[in-house]
Amino acid sequence: MIDMLVFKQFQEAIEHLGEMAQPEPIADEERVSRAKAVMRRKTDRGLALDLEACVNCGYCSEACHFYQPTRDPKYTPTRKLDLLRRVHAGKLGVRPHRALVHARHQPGGSAGMAGTRL
Repeated sequence: MIDMLVFKQFQEAIEHLGEMAQPEPIADEERVSRAKAVMRRKTDRGLALDLEACVNCGYCSEACHFYQPTRDPKYTPTRKLDLLRRVHAGKLGVRPHRALVHARHQPGGSAGMAGTRL
């Protein structure tokens, strides 16, 4: 049975989560370096085998809940895994992609990844 007092405390904590979790201002190179370190640390033997065994056939797209609703090629699993695959292979430098940097300096540009090529 759920202890409603504990649940209410949890719910109140979630309401203030945005106030507590403010992003740390860091340079792009440091942000990319940290992301690569996390990717390397979390890549275990099983994931490494999957990355190396993938032949980019696209069959997994039919089961992908990100790709199915839009049919947008940028949401195919092989495209989404490309960044992780390049980090795993050691082929990715620490500089952010030119298109991402360019988008940030445009009026209305976003720091997000939407619409940029990796």
